[in-house]
Amino acid sequence: MEGLNVLVTGSTCGIGLHTAKVLFKKGANVILTCRDEIRGRRAVESLLSGVPQEEVAKESERIHLFTLDVTNYNSICEFTDEICRTFRYLHVIINNAGIMGVPFEVCTLFTNILF
Repeated sequence: MEGLNVLVTGSTCGIGLHTAKVLFKKGANVILTCRDEIRGRRAVESLLSGVPQEEVAKESERIHLFTLDVTNYNSICEFTDEICRTFRYLHVIINNAGIMGVPFEVCTLFTNILF
């Protein structure tokens, strides 16, 4: 995993955060996504918690935090543009973000895809 760019959606808690930690420890450049920037910063701190103080500045360069709401089409477009500007390659994508208990509704993304 050394040097690979790995995107983990839903990476602020649970399985996503644990996955990001393991990948970070294995040397990957970890790309975290969050809806809430405060929770995102906490996730970054969690990844860096086991890093010796003298290495934090260097190791933090391998962690990238982006805002993404997977239920919002505009957020997805902005995120995609930002990722394309920031990285030459994405080597691995782990789609962990979940949507739970959302009632069905016709949205812009849905109508754009179907019609």
